[in-house]
Amino acid sequence: MKTPKTPKTTAGPAVRSPSGAAPANYQQQYDYDRPTPPPPHVPGRKSRITAGLLGILLGVVGAHRFYLGYKGLGWIMLLITAVSLGNAWFVPAIWGGIEGILYLVMRKGYWSVDAKHKPLQW
Repeated sequence: MKTPKTPKTTAGPAVRSPSGAAPANYQQQYDYDRPTPPPPHVPGRKSRITAGLLGILLGVVGAHRFYLGYKGLGWIMLLITAVSLGNAWFVPAIWGGIEGILYLVMRKGYWSVDAKHKPLQW
């Protein structure tokens, strides 16, 4: 009785290392297999979280603007509150709250750098 032949499969040419030997491990290590390390802490860079919280909590006096080095806008926000004797407190409060959220959420552009154009860090 004849045994049935198994069909031959061709998987393509064998991949060899430059030395000519067959590689021992056929699995490749991809970037998504490795955990990404946290970004390093760089001294002197401002914090995105601090700027956002200052904007939300103390935006009425422009604290987040002073923190990031935008002193002109910080003085404008402070003067709006002071000149109106606190009657227009809601204008810089809303302004600061919106900016605080933008500092926390935006990753690129104006809301991700300080006055010296250094990127904010987490």
